[in-house]
Amino acid sequence: MIFLFLELVQIFPQLFQYAVSDATERDAGQQGFPLFIMINQVNQSNTKAIMVIGYSRISTGHQTLENQRKEIEKFAASRSITVDRWVNEIVSGSKLGKDRKLGTVIRKMKKGDTIIVTELSRLSRTLMDIMTIVGDLLKRGIRLYSIKEGCTFDDSINSKVLVFAFGLVAEIERNLISMRTKEALELRRSKGVRLGRPEGSRTKTNLLVENSREIQGMLERGISSKEICSQFNVSYSTFRRFIGACKTGVQ
Repeated sequence: MIFLFLELVQIFPQLFQYAVSDATERDAGQQGFPLFIMINQVNQSNTKAIMVIGYSRISTGHQTLENQRKEIEKFAASRSITVDRWVNEIVSGSKLGKDRKLGTVIRKMKKGDTIIVTELSRLSRTLMDIMTIVGDLLKRGIRLYSIKEGCTFDDSINSKVLVFAFGLVAEIERNLISMRTKEALELRRSKGVRLGRPEGSRTKTNLLVENSREIQGMLERGISSKEICSQFNVSYSTFRRFIGACKTGVQ
């Protein structure tokens, strides 16, 4: 699915190519500079990275990070890039990037920094999370190399179009998830399925209700709430809710 999305996204820059090139040529002519010089200056300003990070991730300890590191080293050498820091994780890609070491690293990165991965799936296992991560990097001016897909996400016009495309697809996906959730709940209601917390989950509260007289006596004797919670093996928050319900006459 990721590869299909990338193929579709590559179409977007072509839609803007002629309009952008015409406008750029006009601006270049007015300033008296050849167009190729302007493009070269832009490219040079984007080539220097403050920090280059090589990121690799595996899901279990039975896998190895060595192959990913070697692939990143080979890629970096081919581009005359020096990797300043290596970040490795052994964690499931289903966990959101912002909640992993990756998220902490990205939050500390600055404009002009670079991060290299062997493939986009190393960032996450879900398309929406990948789009969120890549979109955040592009908006903050952080370059991303994905070796397997052969993609470079930077400050170019193509990448800016990708930011728009990523955001658009992410918004569509969020709307679809919300729609599917609402439809599934409505379908269950129509079948008579009771939604919400199961009856069995109120066992702790029921225990307190069944022993309400004993609990009242314990409180009158000055026994602390902590001791009562310990005796009936309930949390303090559950006990406080029970006491509140008793005071309002709801049990």
